[in-house]
Amino acid sequence: MKKIVIILLLQYAFVYAQWVPITNVVGGDIETIIIHNTDIYAAGTVAVFKSTNYGVNWSTKMTSPAMATRILLNFGSNFFCGISNATNTLGGVYKAANYDSNFSVIGLINKPVKDLVGDSQQLIAVTSESNIPKVYRSSNNGSNWSEITSNIYGEVWCAAVYDNKIYVGGQQLFVSSNSGTNWNIIFDLSNTNVIGIKDSLILLGTEYQGIYRSSNLGQSWVKTYSSNREISAIYIYGQNVFAAGDKSFLVSTNAGLNFTDRTENLGNSNITSIALLNNVIYISNGIYATQPVSIWKRPLNELIGISQISSEIPINYRLYQNYPNPFNPMTNIKFDVPATPQNSGKENVILKIYNVLGKEITTLVDKELSPGTYEVNFDGTIYPSGIYYCRMSFGESATVNKMILLK
Repeated sequence: MKKIVIILLLQYAFVYAQWVPITNVVGGDIETIIIHNTDIYAAGTVAVFKSTNYGVNWSTKMTSPAMATRILLNFGSNFFCGISNATNTLGGVYKAANYDSNFSVIGLINKPVKDLVGDSQQLIAVTSESNIPKVYRSSNNGSNWSEITSNIYGEVWCAAVYDNKIYVGGQQLFVSSNSGTNWNIIFDLSNTNVIGIKDSLILLGTEYQGIYRSSNLGQSWVKTYSSNREISAIYIYGQNVFAAGDKSFLVSTNAGLNFTDRTENLGNSNITSIALLNNVIYISNGIYATQPVSIWKRPLNELIGISQISSEIPINYRLYQNYPNPFNPMTNIKFDVPATPQNSGKENVILKIYNVLGKEITTLVDKELSPGTYEVNFDGTIYPSGIYYCRMSFGESATVNKMILLK
């Protein structure tokens, strides 16, 4: 009887730990997902969609017949979208005055925009015109564009902007520290599809080669994941890295040094974009005809888990003060789980975050844990500055700590 119960529990865990499809309203190939405040925007071959309730319902912000919407970008108070299609017509950069306005074309008209990135100083667009790659820069919210392709050669498909530098990837990885006037090659064998940058860490998702990593802004490189499939999306979240592409979703909890395959039930999906909202991962599918789901979602903690940071068995339950505190926007929460004879050494532990009004805003942990010391992250990106409470409950008891989010 005990074996049957264990098997049923394992089957339940396997079914539960899966990607959940979002099928309401959204359709077609989705190339990009971004988050603005608590809203989700998804762009693809059918339309630019918006959801204000975590993907339950969607409205259409811009239809895109016969076009592939390549990228959405929130930039200042404006909202930009790059458009590309096979005939090089109707392409260009589109702009909405705010997040609820309609889009209209403002620049690079009829040019197929393959990628569009930016920061508070500039917008960078990668195009392919008559199979010739070109890179453009705008310093006035897309009103005017200057070509900055000089010294760039070979195919280029993607770009990134970080710390006043412009990165352009393709057959090589180029970097410019003077707004595109001059370029230097910092990696010569990458076939880069996507560039992920945070601090001194650069991760390259490539075409049929895997993932390359540099911890010193491109001075040296190492391949940390080998694959014969395309990697087309990278998302860096603290020490966690999510990388995805053709029939693959990969997770690293050590800044890209090692990856674990968490593709599971995604099937033939081609993951094109990754976003995080309220401790839930959202991913987009770029081949809707093969796998008729546009967007999938999954709780963050199912993917990065709760890190057990000590094997020593604690004597009592304990919720440590989060660190750092105050924090912006991420903080670590550590807690102890002792051995309890009454429940065979395991206890269901629930860790929830509440705002100052006592309203629950998210659940970080809700599962049976073996004795040990654990750590979990809380991301306050979408929440306003203020006082929050972390409540850890176990059995009929609970303990609470105050946290301060300071932006």
